[in-house]
Amino acid sequence: IHLSASPYAIMGYNVQFKLYLSQEKNYKMVPLEIHNIYGRDIRMYSYNNSIALVNVNSTSTVLTYPDYTITLDILVTDKGYQFYTNKTYCCFYPHYLHFEPVKYLGVYGYMQIYELSY
Repeated sequence: IHLSASPYAIMGYNVQFKLYLSQEKNYKMVPLEIHNIYGRDIRMYSYNNSIALVNVNSTSTVLTYPDYTITLDILVTDKGYQFYTNKTYCCFYPHYLHFEPVKYLGVYGYMQIYELSY
């Protein structure tokens, strides 16, 4: 899955990407969210029974100032997430939980989506 988007750089905005997996009779949401907090950096959070865990093995990347729009590219693979800001590779986050086939990707936040391919 490849997602290319430009979040509106407003101080205090949140950008969330959630993966929904297919199961036999219903949908199951992968407890993974990616947040851009206050337009400053990107961090990966894992939600397990409503407890947020930060991936301490991953580095966050500083984005441009909140008044500017940046391009955020996310490549979702079976090993994890590759992040690119303004077409420059910045970091990789491994999956916390077992990765299953993805049914659909939910995108939440103030942004424009330019490309979504699978």
